[in-house]
Amino acid sequence: ARWTHLKTFLEMDRLPCRRRKLTPAHRRELRQRFPGLLPLMGTFAAGSGPNCFGSVMTACGVPGVSGLWMHSPPFLRWLERVAVPSTDLEACGTVLVWRDAAGQVQHAALALGHGWLFHKESQAWFSPRQVVRQQGALDRWRHEGWTVSGYALL
Repeated sequence: ARWTHLKTFLEMDRLPCRRRKLTPAHRRELRQRFPGLLPLMGTFAAGSGPNCFGSVMTACGVPGVSGLWMHSPPFLRWLERVAVPSTDLEACGTVLVWRDAAGQVQHAALALGHGWLFHKESQAWFSPRQVVRQQGALDRWRHEGWTVSGYALL
């Protein structure tokens, strides 16, 4: 009962983390492909700052960025080195990037295949690194004038 209020706050206005729904075979596949992913799933950063960009990079094996407030220019430079544009937003290993109406990058996530997606919704301490249904995230991040693009990891 002591933690009920905190749990309620953390789950408020958020898609539920579904990391436990991944099959053992899918987890093995993800462990081989994304060395930093499984240790992040369902965790919280030690404080505010770490965001979606650093979480995606860490999941893909980039060391030393999981605790940083990563800004879009270094994230986009990394993405340019490791991925190519793709129209298949659902393929495992596709990095999804949301841009606002002005073309500014606002969010990023990693498609895990089988309809799953990994992301961190904000840089706040109470925003977990989640595995969610991809369609739920696409619906949640749909804003007028925004676009989502895919980048297949090489």
